[in-house]
Amino acid sequence: MDVAASLIYNNILPSILSGAAALVVVILVMFVIDIRGSSLSTNLRFKLLELPLIKAFLVLLGLNLAGLRVSWYTVAFVYGWGVACFVYRWITYEKFKTEVFHSEKLNDGRTRKIEYMIQNIAAKVDTKPPKLVLVTNYYPSPFVLGFLNPMLVLPQHLADNLNDNEMEALLAHEIAHMARWDNLYIWQAVLFRDIMFFNPVVQLVYTYLLKEKEKNCDDMAISITGKPVQFAEMLLKVHNLMKERTATQTILTNTIMQSLVGSKSLFSERVERIVQLPQDYFEVSRGRQLIYYIKIAIVFCVTVALFSVNIFG
Repeated sequence: MDVAASLIYNNILPSILSGAAALVVVILVMFVIDIRGSSLSTNLRFKLLELPLIKAFLVLLGLNLAGLRVSWYTVAFVYGWGVACFVYRWITYEKFKTEVFHSEKLNDGRTRKIEYMIQNIAAKVDTKPPKLVLVTNYYPSPFVLGFLNPMLVLPQHLADNLNDNEMEALLAHEIAHMARWDNLYIWQAVLFRDIMFFNPVVQLVYTYLLKEKEKNCDDMAISITGKPVQFAEMLLKVHNLMKERTATQTILTNTIMQSLVGSKSLFSERVERIVQLPQDYFEVSRGRQLIYYIKIAIVFCVTVALFSVNIFG
């Protein structure tokens, strides 16, 4: 068997099948233990959905707890292609970061007022407040840029058109991305997606992760502000403001940055979901905390099982 055929049958196909099997298991677990009922459980969905990506990647490498099969061509393909993907994404990131640095910035009374709001919100979630960059350049929506010392980039047209409640909701969502380390998690997911470009399961899971990321931050932002209706109104207003302008550039395709609104279909889904949330969704009782810890234990057991069993690899 030549190298290409060996790579396909011993690594690529097992990776696809293992990722698909892991996704089926994850979906069944989410259905059985009902990871939907309260705000406590939303982050568990995100963590569970990462498992098929990691499982598919390990099988591609030939690494799993049931055995070890690593060949030179596997190393050359995966690591070589992985490094190329990482370098490409990093160059794209640095190019965009430089563009933001050279944007025309504002520093007036609005800037100081928004900075004060950022400090208050960051204190509520016990995270370091990001540096605010209020830019005159047109970007479709605000976004968080950076990892260890993140910046919150806010377009001027939003600062001009949002009232205090709407601005608080917007800032809470963006700071939620920081508190959850979404930049790092999505960076990891992007690399998995790039490296396993041939795997439709990985592409599907990546789409799910983007949706769950935004929903989790919606929940966290509403928990911070305590104003779900105002949050939904803010999303609607930002979406309408975006439609009124023609974007000369977009950050929505650069998945290193976190965008507030996202795609049109996801936006509609998020607004509808927020409006339909049960009244007790954000309550944190002892009973719910106990159920949450039980779900964590189940997720842990599922994780161990997924990475201990190797059916296709």
